[in-house]
Amino acid sequence: MRFLEVNAKKMKTLCGTILAAMVVLFVDD
Repeated sequence: MRFLEVNAKKMKTLCGTILAAMVVLFVDD
């Protein structure tokens, strides 16, 4: 259960990072 929780947290962080990068690229363009 704890492993899944940590994994979900990592995925959330990864998605957030990718989303932020996309926004930065979009605004930069």
